[in-house]
Amino acid sequence: MENLLSELIAKINTLNTTLMKVANKPLSLEEAANYLDVSESFMYKATHRNLIPHYQPGGKKIYFKIEDLDEWIFRNRVKSNEELENEAYEFINKQKKGE
Repeated sequence: MENLLSELIAKINTLNTTLMKVANKPLSLEEAANYLDVSESFMYKATHRNLIPHYQPGGKKIYFKIEDLDEWIFRNRVKSNEELENEAYEFINKQKKGE
C-alpha cells in the first residue's frame, strides 16, 4: 500500500512539474526547494550567496525558473569510471600515434 502511494505521489509530482513548465510559471522558494529536493534553508543560503540563479522583482520575494534550476543542477557532471578509462585510452593512443 505504501509503495503504491509513493508511486502515485511521484507521478503527481512529475505531472505538477510538467504543468509548471507548460505554464512557464515562476516557482516560489518553497516550490523550487521541493523541485530540487533540498531544504528551504539551503535555498535561502544559495540565493544569498548568489550560487543559484533567481529573481527578486520587488527586492524581497524570491522566484525561480525551472529552466534555470535544471541548468544549475546538471552542471559539473561527474564522469563514470568507464568514461574516464575510455578518455585515458584515447589519449594514450593519440600520444603513441604522435611519436
